[in-house]
Amino acid sequence: MSVYSLVNLEPTMMDDEGDDSEDDFGLEEEGEDDFRERTAWQSKHDAKMCFGCGKAFSLVSNRHHHCRQCGRVVCGDCSPWKDRVKGYRKPQRTCHGCHEDLVASQGFKKVGLGLLRACPCFRWCRREVLRTQHRALLSEGAVFVRRRQAADAVRAAGRLAGSFAKSLFGSGSGEANGDDESLATSRCRVALNPGGTGLEIKPVNEGCGDDEDVALHDVAKVAPRGDTGLALLGANDAVLFEGQLVERRTRDAWVKALTDVCKDARSKPPPPRAGQKPKTRVELAARRAQREVELATRKRDAEKLKAKYAVGGMKYTALAMANRPDRGGVV
Repeated sequence: MSVYSLVNLEPTMMDDEGDDSEDDFGLEEEGEDDFRERTAWQSKHDAKMCFGCGKAFSLVSNRHHHCRQCGRVVCGDCSPWKDRVKGYRKPQRTCHGCHEDLVASQGFKKVGLGLLRACPCFRWCRREVLRTQHRALLSEGAVFVRRRQAADAVRAAGRLAGSFAKSLFGSGSGEANGDDESLATSRCRVALNPGGTGLEIKPVNEGCGDDEDVALHDVAKVAPRGDTGLALLGANDAVLFEGQLVERRTRDAWVKALTDVCKDARSKPPPPRAGQKPKTRVELAARRAQREVELATRKRDAEKLKAKYAVGGMKYTALAMANRPDRGGVV
């Protein structure tokens, strides 16, 4: 009985016997490239024959190859396999012995994970752990680079001009607010608020914009943009926030975390927003107009009630007050 029948896996061999540098056959990219996790290779200059079969190496008929798992020098016939190896993102060349060990370990791992996934408690615990990790990542926050709005760009240009004038006349050091301030982009720090209901967006440098808040309940989709960017989209694909991170791995982690927390937020009732203040003049004008409409509606309803109950004069009001049970009157 072979190890394949034990774990219900099929052996996978390499279709081509290429050199060490020709190991990319368009397989699915998984794992991570980490040079610190890779096994050190044996020097091929010290190996005169294959470690597996003992055949002598030559430049034409029997070339050198390295097993990525154990690092030994083997021939092409003794390393025809492609397996997931620690430290590599794609499947790599392995010898017969390492392939048997990897298939066995991966197979038993899949069987164990399959049994665990069938347990409702495991699914719940896994979900809670992921939710905690995602919220911890968002609470820690990250610095994004975003495009400036027109008004912010004008203010930044004014600050740079003032800084240049001060340095020209010797009244200042000529340093702008922050490090290497740009007219096209600005840096902001994004983090989950203490209540966990929205994202706080604060500029890194003072005077480079106002603080903003994005409610998670309003985010309909988290879309990646380019190699390291992401965007928060609301109703009708309106852009609520868009920015760039430093590396793609961090962007992918933020996309997963934001998708998870936004999904949880949409499954709950929206939080009250009475205490939120408008950020722009347009929002302030809309808030005032809405308030005026509400006051006019209340005034109109009060006039209707007054016209309805003021027909008989104040004597009916006095009579009703005199006949209240708590005043000792007759009902």
